[in-house]
Amino acid sequence: MCDKNKVYHSYFIKGKKIVEIAKEENVSQPAITKILQQFPEYEQEKERRKAENKEKHKQKTIEYIKEKRAEAKKSEKEEREEIIQDFLNNVQAIDYIDEYIEEYLCKKYNKSKHEIRFYLIGIPLYEKIMKSRESSTVAGMDRLHQIELRKTLKRKKLGEQALYEACQSSYEYNFKTQRMDFTEKHGAKPYNLKKSYSVHTFKTGYVEELQNNVEEEKRTSSTEKKALNL
Repeated sequence: MCDKNKVYHSYFIKGKKIVEIAKEENVSQPAITKILQQFPEYEQEKERRKAENKEKHKQKTIEYIKEKRAEAKKSEKEEREEIIQDFLNNVQAIDYIDEYIEEYLCKKYNKSKHEIRFYLIGIPLYEKIMKSRESSTVAGMDRLHQIELRKTLKRKKLGEQALYEACQSSYEYNFKTQRMDFTEKHGAKPYNLKKSYSVHTFKTGYVEELQNNVEEEKRTSSTEKKALNL
């Protein structure tokens, strides 16, 4: 039978754990707990130790997460530097940068092509290659567009109205003749485009707007004359 006072002193004064006291007294943990339950301050001390252990566990968890994040960040930085160096070492032998990224870098580092490109952004040589390729792509697209446009014009001629509407901004309304006259403000007149059109030839929004403006000016003018005569 262990000493009750000794158990009290070990637990409350020295702050030892129940498992430590049980080992010292060579008895079971439930036996020590049963002795401590005889003291009124036991429940309060028990709750205090429980809250203290919970807080310690929380702090340890936070420190562990910070440590792991720091390791991951360091690892990611080292991996990024390795990818960049790999790119710089092999860039001279690269014929197609997309295939190099997808077939080599992505497989080697187990990354998506978007992640690899994100790592390479800001590298002067990579930026230079991408700008050069972008310029070549735009030039190629312009060339293809011109070829397709020529093919279209050969296959089918534009109708007169479609041609007029395409060049409508180059026409101005002549109030005297009530016709749309071509002006060279946007360039010389194409050979197949008329110098002028009657406003009644094609009903377009622009012509209707001009006609409405003319009618409005006439009404305003007649109203002003009547007012002056009065």
